[in-house]
Amino acid sequence: ITNAGGLVIIGLVGSTPGDITIINSQAGVGFSSTVNANTVTLTNTTGTIEFSSSTTINTGLSTANAGYNVDFDGTSNSIAGATSFLNTGTLEINNSFTDTTTFVGGLSTTGATHPSAVTLIGKVHTTNTAKNLGAVTLAGSTTLNTGNGAAATLAVGAVTSGGNSLTLDSGSTAGATINLTSMANLAGGLTITNAGDLATIGALGAGTPGDITVTQSQAGVTFSSTVNANTVTLTDTTGTIEFLGNTTIHTGLVTANKGYNVDFDGASNSIAGATNFLNTGTLEINNLNTDTTTFVGGLRTTAATHPSTVTLIGNVDTTDTALTLGAVILGGNTTLDTNATDTEGDLTIGAVTGGGNTLTLETGNGIANADINGTSIAGVTTLTFFNMGGTASFTGTVTVSTLTAGGTVNNLSLTGTGNTVTTAFAPTNTGTLTLGQSGGIQTYNGGIDTTGVGSTVTLNGTINTSNDAITIGATTLGSNTTLDTNATDGTKVLTIGAVTGAGHDLSLDTGHFAGANISGTSVSGVGTFTITDVGTATFTGAIGATTVTISDGLTLIDLQGAITATTLNLPATVDANVNMTGNGTNITNAFVPANQGNLTLGQVGGTQTYNGGLDTINVVGTVTLLGTINTGGGSIILGAVTLGADTIFSSTNGDVSFSGYFSGPFILEVHADNVILTF
Repeated sequence: ITNAGGLVIIGLVGSTPGDITIINSQAGVGFSSTVNANTVTLTNTTGTIEFSSSTTINTGLSTANAGYNVDFDGTSNSIAGATSFLNTGTLEINNSFTDTTTFVGGLSTTGATHPSAVTLIGKVHTTNTAKNLGAVTLAGSTTLNTGNGAAATLAVGAVTSGGNSLTLDSGSTAGATINLTSMANLAGGLTITNAGDLATIGALGAGTPGDITVTQSQAGVTFSSTVNANTVTLTDTTGTIEFLGNTTIHTGLVTANKGYNVDFDGASNSIAGATNFLNTGTLEINNLNTDTTTFVGGLRTTAATHPSTVTLIGNVDTTDTALTLGAVILGGNTTLDTNATDTEGDLTIGAVTGGGNTLTLETGNGIANADINGTSIAGVTTLTFFNMGGTASFTGTVTVSTLTAGGTVNNLSLTGTGNTVTTAFAPTNTGTLTLGQSGGIQTYNGGIDTTGVGSTVTLNGTINTSNDAITIGATTLGSNTTLDTNATDGTKVLTIGAVTGAGHDLSLDTGHFAGANISGTSVSGVGTFTITDVGTATFTGAIGATTVTISDGLTLIDLQGAITATTLNLPATVDANVNMTGNGTNITNAFVPANQGNLTLGQVGGTQTYNGGLDTINVVGTVTLLGTINTGGGSIILGAVTLGADTIFSSTNGDVSFSGYFSGPFILEVHADNVILTF
């Protein structure tokens, strides 16, 4: 067609195919019926060259840098050769979502000259060859498929969808990448059926959100910009599905039991619905300490199938919904917060590998029963419990540099063995504090001070420091307990308030250094109460235990309150002076002290009872007695004695023997009934 002054209408062409050339037409060319040609050359026209029916071009289609339009409207079209549209008018491919046009040797609309607008609908294919499209407009549901070959890459510019769906498929052969610049209106949805290599997807849903489905990709999918979607379904991929920009998912994120990885790297991400990661590859949430990802309906990584590793950084939140994690790795400083307003906002976490980063755990300030439950923590610099109205409980080993539980925390329970805190631990939580387990060991290398805790403190096992102070307020023993400062000098002390033993043993130890002291108030209900070693030990209140043992002491053991015990032991290993001056002391079995220093028993006007007898012969230093010393059937055997005040010895059915001398300007009375007095 050399020229035509008006519209050219061409009917059925090519019962036997041949070449078609259009040099010019003043009002366009319309192929109104089927076309079967070898080479079709479109040099120029004014208006549109339209193929209204099914078109087959067996060799190739050539276009030119001219302002005409090209339109393929047939239901089934096939164009051989590598097709590059150079015309600067419009290009329309297909007329219905059921139409199919295949560019066998590839398709390009991105040359130096190219169509001003490209409109697609239906299926636009290539056959194992590349498809390079610039910006496109969808006139209906559209599928772009490049076949299955290494060269079958698929590149699409900005998509104006008009609310229509788009499906991308480059096959499964390595090398066949997919690239999509953007799709602002996602109302119709975007599906990545397959990609032979990495699929890189730009900004999605900036105008209207919709659904995104990743069916398969052989080398992962990267969402390189912002994503604003309704439901995102990740069926399968090889490699990583990565969200690099800010991501908002309004309805839900659906994953599958497949070995792909998922990575959220945006600065601010929000995922609605209850999110349950079923993929068995890795999961990474956030990229920087300042990033925030909120799983509005909750987060879970502990299903029957779940990520092989979970790496967290920045802020990972839920919105008054459960946050349930298995083992996690910290990729940077991390805060986990359920923002609880009721009891639904529990936080559960498995073993934490800290990598030298901080970890902050929150549920909701003052929200009762919004709990934190964990196992073990290792390699965390600072562990902070914050804004938590329930109970935070860790049952495994916690090893951190700094541990903080302030006034916005209710109950705290750290019951693992092997726990180590490098710096001073001084909790001020308003509820209870439970530390240790039966037979376990916890070490607070910077010292520990529980006096700021608002409610009951319960101790278990061994609580150590490394020559650092231990300061315990009133406490209850949950099992046999040892407190030990492991003193290497006399600079650090152990201080303890009223102890409720609940039948358990308590051992206190600082070390054999002057100044490495123990100070306490009262002890009740303890099984065996032992002062293992100390510089000076002072207890101002009553001591009640089945057995009281002073194993060693350097300077002074000063027990000022009444001692009530079945057995009281003071062996020769004790170098210190010992004062037991409490009124009302009552010892069931014989008391035979043998300390190397002085011994003082009783107080002015007070009474002490040693039902099994009293024998001070083995005390190396001076024995000073005051008040009334009673025995029942036990004997009183005394060596040299200094009276510190008027003193009465009272014995019934027990002999009284004095083998030393008495000194002191006070009155001594001996009340004996059915006994032998020996002087």
